[in-house]
Amino acid sequence: MEAACTRTIGSLLGQVTGLGPQLAKVPAFRLLWKPPVVDVLGLVSNDGSGTGIQFGIGLDHNPTCTNRELRLLTRLATHLGAADRLRRVRRTDRLDDADAVLSPRGKLLHARCDDGCVRDGVARRDHARKTRRDPDKALEVWQGLAAGRWSIVDHLDSDGKRFVLAIKNAPEVEPRAELAPQDRRVAALAAMGHRDKEIAYMLGLPASAVTSSLRRARAALGVRSRAELAAAWRRGAR
Repeated sequence: MEAACTRTIGSLLGQVTGLGPQLAKVPAFRLLWKPPVVDVLGLVSNDGSGTGIQFGIGLDHNPTCTNRELRLLTRLATHLGAADRLRRVRRTDRLDDADAVLSPRGKLLHARCDDGCVRDGVARRDHARKTRRDPDKALEVWQGLAAGRWSIVDHLDSDGKRFVLAIKNAPEVEPRAELAPQDRRVAALAAMGHRDKEIAYMLGLPASAVTSSLRRARAALGVRSRAELAAAWRRGAR
């Protein structure tokens, strides 16, 4: 899973055709695009299988994003990626398919997992919703997953009753015999170039858990540095 804000120099069509900025000088293009598209600002979120979602908007100027804006957009891309995974995986609507079921007020009704982690995820989500006027604070609190495993989803049952469900939604990563599932996910994100703090946010893990996973992954793959880890991961993906 890769969640990032990307800025493409030159128009998207210019990149596809290979004409780059010269595309804006083609008469037919100028007629089609008014004003001409000279840049694209987008959100990209790909999981470990290479499948994902992308949003982009054509701009008539070269935008300059502040560090704060990039951080917020990266956070937003994380949640779009989680939502896309939920959309792509066919799930039934039965309550007993969830790992945990809670009332709208957070009372635990059923659980097949560590309910403490789920309760914490629900509390973070609810707190974030109350601080919508402060997007920095809201997105910082509401991480991509709860404990690296679950998405917290609102559910309307067939009888009209509302529930909150914990649905397994960790990103898919190709199995590696030498790595546990969480270590695989962390290693895959590190190989994509994400920093520890970004990985922790995407997976809903403590920073210390990400550090431990990377240490185990380096040892299992027989590498010493982050760069060597990325190279080994790419070789294994071929």
